[in-house]
Amino acid sequence: MERYEILKRTYREEYLKDCPLLLINSGLTYDREKNEVLAQFKFQNLGHKIIKAVYVKIFCSGPGNEPLENAAQFIYLDLSVQSLAIFGGDIPISLPNNRTRNVLLTCTKIVFVDETVWCNEENKNYNPLPPKQPLQRCLNEELYEELLTELSEERVVCQDVYFPCELENIRFCPCGTYYLKEDTVCPCCQKEYEWWTEITLKEKLEKNLEIRREKEQKAQEEQQRIKVEKAAERKERIKKGRKIALRVGVIIGVLCVVVAVYMYINKEIIPSRNYEQGITCMEQEEYAEAKDYFAKSSGYKDSDEQYQKAEEFIQRKTNYLMAFNKYQEGEYFDAARLYGRIQDYKDSVELYIDSLYQGVKQDIDKGQTTDTTLEALQILEDSGYEEGIYYFGKYYFLNQQYKEAYEKWCNIKGKFRYQNLEEEMSEARNKMLYQEASDLAANLKISEAYEKLMDMDAEVEDSEHMKSEIKRALDSGFLGKWIQTESSDKKSDIADDFLIIEATYRDGELRFYYADDYAVKGKKPEKLKVRLSATESGRRYHILEGETLVEKNNYEIKAVFTREGTSLKKEVGADTFVYEPYE
Repeated sequence: MERYEILKRTYREEYLKDCPLLLINSGLTYDREKNEVLAQFKFQNLGHKIIKAVYVKIFCSGPGNEPLENAAQFIYLDLSVQSLAIFGGDIPISLPNNRTRNVLLTCTKIVFVDETVWCNEENKNYNPLPPKQPLQRCLNEELYEELLTELSEERVVCQDVYFPCELENIRFCPCGTYYLKEDTVCPCCQKEYEWWTEITLKEKLEKNLEIRREKEQKAQEEQQRIKVEKAAERKERIKKGRKIALRVGVIIGVLCVVVAVYMYINKEIIPSRNYEQGITCMEQEEYAEAKDYFAKSSGYKDSDEQYQKAEEFIQRKTNYLMAFNKYQEGEYFDAARLYGRIQDYKDSVELYIDSLYQGVKQDIDKGQTTDTTLEALQILEDSGYEEGIYYFGKYYFLNQQYKEAYEKWCNIKGKFRYQNLEEEMSEARNKMLYQEASDLAANLKISEAYEKLMDMDAEVEDSEHMKSEIKRALDSGFLGKWIQTESSDKKSDIADDFLIIEATYRDGELRFYYADDYAVKGKKPEKLKVRLSATESGRRYHILEGETLVEKNNYEIKAVFTREGTSLKKEVGADTFVYEPYE
């Protein structure tokens, strides 16, 4: 069994005097699950103000219309009902008595968005409106059709037409719309109530129908007269046409011969001459004139194809001349771009390569390089242009890529042609070795860095200073670092430049970190020798106790250094470090 049972549905409009709400329909539904009766009401806002809330009161009665106690009160909240909008039909209202079978509704108050309020001061209830009366039932078929015709001429569209009706503050428009009397026109059809009253009068419709019939009769008579006149004119034209046809036949015969001769001349003789002239102009490289001739002979042989070829040659010639001008103005890369588009025209390939070379040479001689420069160099190298390879090396040299520059120059054949190449190669090689030595020193590969520096045949930048620094490191001491072997939960900062012996290469300088008070000497990693001595430095105190050195700061122990054979151990709180030499 379904949960909901429809008890009653009322499909009629009801009104409340001076109230802007029209009750369109209502219904009662029984909810078996909750054992209660639900009421639903559908309203339409006939006023012009936007409604925010509606207060209603529902009087309930039983099957025999016997009144039931406890009238229901309900508020439609949080609304935004525009003019002529419909609402409420989807909102069920629970009634206090499940024996309710009939209801009587009244609207007690309406609140608008502008905070004004309408009140039902007389406590009146909604009452049914008179039933709608279709005009079609009261008029014969001809008069009703006349009414529909007049409405169509006024551009009024409605499904049915009803008798107009007024009741207190409400009007019923024949188009089927209710609206308030205070409105001058119907909001649906935009017609005045008086206009409808006049147009729906039976006497008025009869008079208009008679006038329309007279107009139609006159129109039919006029059409018949015109039809007879046209038939007579057509008969006379046929008679004259037969006389003229014979004369025209002779004239047409002569014209056909003339036209045939004319077409032969225009389709064969003239196109043939223009085509031959176009071919001659193409051979003489007069492409603009050739294009005009082929345009005049379009459709003859391959004139259309020759026309396209002439256009292409004109464009190539234009680009060729533009490229030449760019080359003369020193805009070599622009010239190369134009030559690159027409590489199948004359000597454009050679000029394309030469323009690229001149552009590269111009940039590098000015000491500037761009992506265009690099792209041009790659094209020159791919084409085997040896002068381009030479400038590729100069490009790398300018960008401090000395190794790549040196390798490019090593691949050049016939180096005797370049006056300064040997000096340039030597400078690139020395800068390359200096760069490699710098990288090795930064990674503490001191011996390898020293070998690179010794392989140089001339000093560059600060290579001489760097060489002496590295030699001093190799001759005077061994380099190493602290390794943490034991750790507390809290990590300690082990950076102690006072004792750590370590080297780094930064900012073009090899820097050593060691203390004069702690001499860590040795030529071989496996025989690291350690000597401890006490000293005072600022607020730090270093006390030597046999094989142990204690560092204090304001009488607080900061670190303890102990010599164990050839190794050195450092204890900072719960952390332990062992000095490990670099390999």
